[in-house]
Amino acid sequence: MSDEKDWYPHPFDERAAFHINLDNNAGDLAAKYGWDAATLASIHADRVWMEGWWQRSVEANAIGKQMTRYIGIVSGNKTDVDAPETVNFKFSSAAPPEVPPGIEARTRALRRETVNKGNYSKADGLLLGFERAASVEKDFSEFIPQIILQTLANYQLKAEFFKQGMDAVRFEYRYKGGDWTPLVDAPASPAILTIPAQAAGEAAQIEIRAIFLRKYKVVGKYSPIYSAVIAP
Repeated sequence: MSDEKDWYPHPFDERAAFHINLDNNAGDLAAKYGWDAATLASIHADRVWMEGWWQRSVEANAIGKQMTRYIGIVSGNKTDVDAPETVNFKFSSAAPPEVPPGIEARTRALRRETVNKGNYSKADGLLLGFERAASVEKDFSEFIPQIILQTLANYQLKAEFFKQGMDAVRFEYRYKGGDWTPLVDAPASPAILTIPAQAAGEAAQIEIRAIFLRKYKVVGKYSPIYSAVIAP
């Protein structure tokens, strides 16, 4: 039996990444390990729940910080400051379908069952996330950042993102029709992106994209292109 220690991640963002990866690879190994349609459906449902609530947790964290700033300014002792934007929160998407409690327990049970099969291979375990990643170098060629942008004042954007175990996320920007320009390498979320203004005092439409950095090198693929408005 393979060592079960430490293979299941603890931070919620890393758990979401684990379940995305497991779901992406489970179908290819289902026949080998005897996973039926119900097992695959459960793996997928857990992935949808984890991914959906990770997205919501990022949005809730962002609005929590905005709320703290709003309350601090309005209830504070300064009168010579601009009124902050009123907090009006709504999730960007519907909640994912509910799943039974015990995602971790189900996942650990699936691993125990799988690694005890006579045809189990460590290579398969690494692909599924059932083995500790430190035992082999991962293939990061398909890793793609997912980001959430919020417009701030002073030509700034707040970027929330999911590191997926990488060292940093590199952000690039362009004005419509322009060339991509490196902006910042962000080691932690959220990152504040300051965009050079084309015309002082005017709002503008820009595009943002991102890519992962690992060991000071670009890895994976660029994110989708996100449109955003910057304003003074």
